[in-house]
Amino acid sequence: MNNLKKNLHEAKKLHQNGYLVSAINIYLKIINVEKDNPEVNFYLGTAYLQSKAYKNSIKYLEKSLKNRSSNPMIYNNLGIAFKELHELEKAEEYFNAALKIKNDFVEAYNNQGIVLRKLKNFDKSLKYLKKAIQLNPGYFEAYNNIGNTFKDLGNRSEAINNYKKAIELNPNYLDAHLNAGMTYEDLKQYNDAKKKYLEILRINPKFNFATGKLLHSKMNLCDWKNYDEYTKTIEKCVKERIVTDPFIILSTSDNQLIQKKNSENYVDKIYVSKKFNILKYMNNLPKIAYFSPDFSNHPVLYLMKNTFENHNRKEFDFYAFSFGLKNKDESHYKIKKYFKKFIYIDEISDKEVAKICKNLGIDIAIDLCGHTAENRMGLFAERVANHQINYLGFPGTSGAKFMDYILADKYIIPEAEKTNYTEKVLYLPNCYQSNPSKDKISKKNYKKEDFKLPNNKFIYCSFNNHNKITPIIFKSWMRILKNVNNSVIWLYVTNEIAKKNILLEARECGVASNRIIFSSNMEHDEHLKRLKLADLFLDTFPYNAHTTGRDAFRVGLPMITLSGNTFASRVLSSILSSNNLKELIANDLKNYENLAAELGKNKEKYLKLRRKFEERSKNSELFDNVKFTKNLENVYKNLLKN
Repeated sequence: MNNLKKNLHEAKKLHQNGYLVSAINIYLKIINVEKDNPEVNFYLGTAYLQSKAYKNSIKYLEKSLKNRSSNPMIYNNLGIAFKELHELEKAEEYFNAALKIKNDFVEAYNNQGIVLRKLKNFDKSLKYLKKAIQLNPGYFEAYNNIGNTFKDLGNRSEAINNYKKAIELNPNYLDAHLNAGMTYEDLKQYNDAKKKYLEILRINPKFNFATGKLLHSKMNLCDWKNYDEYTKTIEKCVKERIVTDPFIILSTSDNQLIQKKNSENYVDKIYVSKKFNILKYMNNLPKIAYFSPDFSNHPVLYLMKNTFENHNRKEFDFYAFSFGLKNKDESHYKIKKYFKKFIYIDEISDKEVAKICKNLGIDIAIDLCGHTAENRMGLFAERVANHQINYLGFPGTSGAKFMDYILADKYIIPEAEKTNYTEKVLYLPNCYQSNPSKDKISKKNYKKEDFKLPNNKFIYCSFNNHNKITPIIFKSWMRILKNVNNSVIWLYVTNEIAKKNILLEARECGVASNRIIFSSNMEHDEHLKRLKLADLFLDTFPYNAHTTGRDAFRVGLPMITLSGNTFASRVLSSILSSNNLKELIANDLKNYENLAAELGKNKEKYLKLRRKFEERSKNSELFDNVKFTKNLENVYKNLLKN
């Protein structure tokens, strides 16, 4: 007995000093002798919890509970373990049990608030978190969690107020700095976001997400100082399993293996994949479900709306699952009629949505969001369908084992590249991108002077979001302007700091400020009309034009792209290739610049190309949505045969 006490004392001392593996080994030796010892089982379960071995933690904490059912800490720790395994309903039960025993248990109120937020019960989440602060006004973690709940509710100003309070209480609390930075980005306050990320990296240079978020905020400001250093750091972080937001890396890396590894790191950190047996549903018609936060005024809906309309409802039943904070505009309500059921899931937990889908018997689920804003990829981790597809919203691999397929074409993902994606590749016969058959184009009679464009110069343009502009591609554009004296470039930049930085960069490259012309946001039909005033669209790299590229092609505006090695860097190439315009796809920067300069100088060659472009646009299969939809449905049919 004395040896057991001595060993337990030693284990507890190691445990308290953070030597978890050594402590666990001693606890296990003691348990071999005293299997039902509640104290040792509790400490062992807690050590496993701290080691993130959650299933082992549950095993020993439940053993402890059999003999110590009045100890609230056991219930709290079990709740944490189930929370980390995304078993949120079980976690809620255990936190409730802890609070029944100890009604002033501050940590349990905080933990319950986190779980209720994840269960989409936002009002109740705030109630528990505020109770934690009432009991402990200095509880900075609870302020951070209140901020997260307000952010989910779309109240970003209140979210930031709570993150600030958490930071006041603990200036080194990095989670609050990160959350504040991301919320500033949501508000397009990129300079404030940048300051937050710099503060994080000052305290901990290896903190998850911070380097990628910093670079993304800088790119939104067109602040390219130390760009190469940051991109190299991000690649190093990926190799060291320090996580970067997968969406951000699309703009910074043309290395598909790096993108894949980063997505895998991200998914491993955020999601827990559940075991799932494929069910044979006895549906009269196969049931296809689309999931998106973008069933509104968003490029994804713009590209997909005709497909929803043209789907064959005699051969399939179609469902939509809608979520997110975007305003429900006319386009939102217009597309609802194309679905058998249109289901809002903002206040329904991932697990409950999965139950709804299983009760409906969904055969194929298509995620139109991926790793983009407001995503609900956790739904797919819970398994909402037998077959789960990554499509359109996120141009890259999800990195998730629970996403079974990715939709592409053979230019976007060549056969030899399939192993660089975690999903199996489903190929469409032509360009992978869904498009409306017709576009509304404004009838306004725009003139160049309406946009401060010169009448007597060659007008290059790029209407991609300015966060896609890298210093490498911008310097390339400046070399093109210097080579083509009688030219300007027309850019879509709306952030004032970004405009100033671009003009400074241009001057450093020896290009006068009056050769850079900025555009503003417009209604889509008016944007299509103004595009016709440009002469040549210059693509960004490594994140190509996607919707903006198809817009230019729609109005017959010639485009040049630099084709890379990733999904995101091959989209415009896919559009050009599928329309027999491969001569406008460059494989290196020099070729890209030479081609752009030649077309800017050789008027006869340019006019011939423009006529060809306009003709190809009028007759392109890219805008035959009936055919595209039929091809897409054939993919679904073949999938269901397997």
